[in-house]
Amino acid sequence: MEIRRLEEQDRAKAKELWEEVFAEDKGKFTDWFFDVRFRPERCFGVFAEDGLLLSMAHLAQVPICIRGRQMPSNFFQGVATRKSEEGKGYASALQKFMLQTLYEEGAEVAALNTFIHPFYERMGFATYAFKTEERVLASHVGDVERYEYSALVPLETLEAMTALYQEKMREYNGWIVRDAAYFRTYLTDCLDISGCTLLISTLDGEFCGYAIVKEEDAVLRAVEAVYRAPKALEDFASAAGDRGLEAFCYPSFDTSRGAPGAMLRVVNVKKLADQLPLEEGECAFGIQDPVIKHNNATWPFFSQNGKVKATPTRTDASIQLTIGEFAKLAMGMDFVMSGIDASIHKVKRMFSRCKRGIFEQY
Repeated sequence: MEIRRLEEQDRAKAKELWEEVFAEDKGKFTDWFFDVRFRPERCFGVFAEDGLLLSMAHLAQVPICIRGRQMPSNFFQGVATRKSEEGKGYASALQKFMLQTLYEEGAEVAALNTFIHPFYERMGFATYAFKTEERVLASHVGDVERYEYSALVPLETLEAMTALYQEKMREYNGWIVRDAAYFRTYLTDCLDISGCTLLISTLDGEFCGYAIVKEEDAVLRAVEAVYRAPKALEDFASAAGDRGLEAFCYPSFDTSRGAPGAMLRVVNVKKLADQLPLEEGECAFGIQDPVIKHNNATWPFFSQNGKVKATPTRTDASIQLTIGEFAKLAMGMDFVMSGIDASIHKVKRMFSRCKRGIFEQY
């Protein structure tokens, strides 16, 4: 068995494995992904002695915003193991190899979306966002612009979408940093490849909101919907009514309920600490990391004038956190900690709570 980065000559092997594991993507999406987005140098694989690709995972480096600072997400995508090789530990070995590589490259964090949260929790990831769906009954009051192909969407619309997205996401933690070029590629995936429709709502000539939608289970379901006025929801509900559907449904970012969604893993405690804007003060806690041993230490944090200093020590700490719990702290989550009350208070004061939300498309 060999674990390594893929090379250009491995592209066909990666595509074949992807189509086996993600059979629903076979054809138009897989062709587009491997032509446009796939980068062999950002993909890692487990190979058998005869060269057969047994397991793989691709890394996207779309930037995310954590506490107001931008950093690469190192988003795990296309995590796939050949069906005949499942249960042999290849995925775990691959994850550990990739995380160690990211540490050596100086990465701060890694992120992903998954349906198997317990597996990634064992790898040190923590869930920080939850999926909740809102529902608006279909109506016949309202009007929207519709786009079926990304090339037809005007640049000014992409720029308006970008401005609205940034406006709405600014108060959250963990959102994807986007621009008009990102939206163009994103819409190519959603509209041209995946068969969605872009709906645009306006109010008195001003951009009011957008929704990327697809008919599913007798409703008009949004992959993503961002709006600044209730009028947009009325417009999107009218689009459902025009199609004879029951309702318009869209994802919401409630940080305390819903199904588990996005996960984050701190890769390098020191690197992330250097980036985090924290409340002024000082605190200390120990961190236990099952994969990256360099993170195992007691970490005193000192924050002053917008700068954070964190230097690992071997002294004992009254608070012990897993690397996943440190990820929760960084993302502004509240959770139960064990230790001296005064020490816990210092930690919670410095790592203030944040709203969290992330869209799944990378």
